[in-house]
Amino acid sequence: MTTLHLKLDDDLNAALDQVCAGQGRDKESLATQLLRQYVNLEQLKRTLLDPDLADLYQELQEEDQELANQGMDDYNRLLNEADSR
Repeated sequence: MTTLHLKLDDDLNAALDQVCAGQGRDKESLATQLLRQYVNLEQLKRTLLDPDLADLYQELQEEDQELANQGMDDYNRLLNEADSR
């Protein structure tokens, strides 16, 4: 485990104290959680920019659209059958 020293200006430090007190947490756990979320978000952004993933999404999107259209056709057929009874 690594220790990271941060310098906070007085306003940010006071605001952070207030948030931590309101949540019943300490600064260390809050900072660790926020950094973890930031790193996860950046990793997700990199993943989403992967051209292979974009191609796969495009293929799946077309397949999903076909399934949705087929489902609507089946639904309309059922409605028409119910109306004709």
